[in-house]
Amino acid sequence: MIHYTFPKIGQFRNTVRAVNDKVRFAGIDENKEPIFDNSRILPELEFVGTVKVHGTNASVVVGNNGEIWYQSRNGIITPNKDNAGFANWASDKIETWNNIASNIKMLLHPDDIDVVIRGEWCGKGIQKGVAISELPKMFIMFGIDVVINDKRHYLSGKDFYLFSGSNDESIYSTNDFENYEIRIDFEHPELIQNELNRITDEVERCCPIGKHFGVKGVGEGVVWKCITPGFESSDFWFKVKGEKHSKSKVKTLANVDVERFDKIKELAEHLANKERLNKVAYNVFDLLNGGSVDIKKTGEFIKAVMTDIFEEESDTISESGFTGKDINKHISTICKKYMSWM
Repeated sequence: MIHYTFPKIGQFRNTVRAVNDKVRFAGIDENKEPIFDNSRILPELEFVGTVKVHGTNASVVVGNNGEIWYQSRNGIITPNKDNAGFANWASDKIETWNNIASNIKMLLHPDDIDVVIRGEWCGKGIQKGVAISELPKMFIMFGIDVVINDKRHYLSGKDFYLFSGSNDESIYSTNDFENYEIRIDFEHPELIQNELNRITDEVERCCPIGKHFGVKGVGEGVVWKCITPGFESSDFWFKVKGEKHSKSKVKTLANVDVERFDKIKELAEHLANKERLNKVAYNVFDLLNGGSVDIKKTGEFIKAVMTDIFEEESDTISESGFTGKDINKHISTICKKYMSWM
């Protein structure tokens, strides 16, 4: 029996960093250090959010040989060496676990496959202070891993939905309750923070899972998973907890002044207009004398545009009430998009 560890779900800033690293990674240099290409434009990605269940992490593993075992976050458990009674309860549901695993194996075909059914064991006596702790004990699935030739694959989105159904009144999935959908522009990820906070506050005020069962009370927060192809791994998951569940007793994310952001963006677009970009491009790439646009010179191009703006428009920036630092990121994004169109 193997203990399949569950990945730690980080904060929003960790996901922003992971997206940056994935998109801008350009290889390894001669000193075996990573090379990043900051000229690459960051994508817009889709995420699905589910209520973060406040219980204890639990898993059922159906091995390739038909053996079934149970896990907590920290190790393998048994009815005799249990975690909040999960293994004892789960050992009476063998048919359910076999049905879920059989359906997955029928789709994926390989014989050498372990199926890891992930969830949260929750209810009375397991945690306190949330709506779910007032409910009878139940297992709420939030993910399924398949392990093929020692490689882990996470079923998410529609794939997870297909296999997470159950007729057992003590087994549910996060798909049975309210889900949330957002799209994040990672060139300006801060713009989504207000929406993330709004949804988190909504969940904290009245837990959708508790409400589903007729119990009003506090929810813990929301877990967000990317569903855009190529970004489904756990590197791109993050959680946002409400104020009552944040270790620092403050909100995880600060609200953003969207009106101020829009004014800065408008100013940057005015300053880094097409005429100015064309003029700088002709100089940087020597286009009048047969030169050509070189993506490797994106950094040089951005620097030249900013120099031109600060030399000619410093009074405009000052009168707007902003500083060069305020508009730098916006101008850089405009320049990179301009280069991608050239």
